[in-house]
Amino acid sequence: MGRQKKTENFTRDDSAVGAENIEKNAVNIKQKRNNGFKLCLAFALTIIFMGLVFISAGIGVRVTDYRGNSFMEWFSIKYRDTSVNIYLDNGKINNLQFEGKSCYLLVRDDYDSEPQKYTFISEDMQAKTFTFTNAETADSITINFEKVYYYKNFVDDKGWLTGGAISELVMFLALTGVGLLALGALQTVAAVAGRKTLWANNLSIALGALFCVCYGLGALGIVGGVRGGATFREVKKAKKAAEEQRKRQEAIENKLSTFTGGAFMNAVIDWTSALVSILTLGICYPFMACWKLKWKASHTFIDGRQQAFDGNGAQFMGRYMLLMFLSVITLGIYYILCAKVAIEKWRTLHTHFADEATATEQAGEKLSVFDGKWYQLLGVNWLCNFVTLITLSFGQYWAHCYKERWFCKHRTIDGERLVFDGKAGQYFGKRILWLFLTVITFGVYVFWLKIKTIQWTVSHTHIAV
Repeated sequence: MGRQKKTENFTRDDSAVGAENIEKNAVNIKQKRNNGFKLCLAFALTIIFMGLVFISAGIGVRVTDYRGNSFMEWFSIKYRDTSVNIYLDNGKINNLQFEGKSCYLLVRDDYDSEPQKYTFISEDMQAKTFTFTNAETADSITINFEKVYYYKNFVDDKGWLTGGAISELVMFLALTGVGLLALGALQTVAAVAGRKTLWANNLSIALGALFCVCYGLGALGIVGGVRGGATFREVKKAKKAAEEQRKRQEAIENKLSTFTGGAFMNAVIDWTSALVSILTLGICYPFMACWKLKWKASHTFIDGRQQAFDGNGAQFMGRYMLLMFLSVITLGIYYILCAKVAIEKWRTLHTHFADEATATEQAGEKLSVFDGKWYQLLGVNWLCNFVTLITLSFGQYWAHCYKERWFCKHRTIDGERLVFDGKAGQYFGKRILWLFLTVITFGVYVFWLKIKTIQWTVSHTHIAV
């Protein structure tokens, strides 16, 4: 069967027009933003209200229960309408009598004698003393707090009528209230800014998630952030698609070799594939591998021709199970020697150029083939490892280019042989630049290293003339 080329018409303004249409004609853009704004603002007001409630509760407890600024006030409320014996060095019987808000010191020579009545007139918290005076004789008596047995209770309770634990409660209420007010103000800013920017809606979602954990009220913030940012996400998605279309068109028109995939999606696919493969004990690995190969091929252009991968997990599963079986019965020897070449043959068989029809056989000859042998790859790997070792890893740049050149030499896509023209010196210069960027970004740039390596490798891969 012959190959039939697909025709595609690209217009430079198609992507821009598509983005404008989505941006202009998105359904109920204003309504979505307003709905999100209302929910985010309601969440903000809820947080602020909660903050005011906590602060009010703290103030209420502080006012009604704390008497730490006055031992006599604490004493008179704690033991209201009772009398308390105290022991002084005057050799007499001394008794504190509380009547309502008034306090008196009754002094007797013995239990049968008439008491002398002294009225409380002042308290010195610095000197820790009470002062009482006799209205008839104008005599005064000053009593040290520590002479009163109950002063120890006052100290232990830290001035709180119901105990020292109340002070921690007031501190918790106050700090929680202030924190809620601050977060409420932040959420208000997110609600207002969310009508114009996507990041503010994402902030609202983050705050909502926080309060779902803490109070279960963050659903308002999450829903508001999602609804408020829905249109922005649509527009952002459209612009991203338009940018990818522009890159695709540029690569086709200028016959460039380039890779347009992003670091974020590459990391998501890698991490998801690893996690799923581990959780399924390797059973789902073929499906994850095909997912990665489809994504990588769709973003790869060789001299302006986009690649496509038509393999699937079900097809790869049979090949994968056979490889594992042969590896087990040979104690891993088959996997070390032959598995890499077998997988590469299958991958190449299902890799084509997007402007070609689905791969078929023509005159008994396979369109996409890899004709490298396992013993050749074994020799290439041994040589690359040896050079890397004796050069203290500096030879790895030469090894990378040498191995890519060997793979391209033995790889044919839809009848087109590939070549690799990258040089070790060029690759070394790129790695030095990437290392510098990694250092000055405190390791953050590591996230882009893998995708940069793929982009550089693809840029030096071409169709043989």
